Amino acid sequence: MTNMENLQAIYREVLKKPDLQLTPELTARDVDSWDSLAHVQIIVEVEKKFGVEFDLDDFLAIRNVGDFFKLLARYGVDL
Repeated sequence: MTNMENLQAIYREVLKKPDLQLTPELTARDVDSWDSLAHVQIIVEVEKKFGVEFDLDDFLAIRNVGDFFKLLARYGVDL
């Protein structure tokens, strides 16, 4: 699996949306099951999968999936 496929799998599993397609514009408002707990679960699963550790400022700066793509790139994860 590519890193993008792994990331998409995490979102699909946590949000219980097996057909979810990640786009840079996707936000929590677009997915009914994406609440604050799901957001934290996504972050935790991504940290485990990609071996990164985000700080609070990183966590708070994520407004959409595109922001998350950029954050992962800063931590050296190629998507």
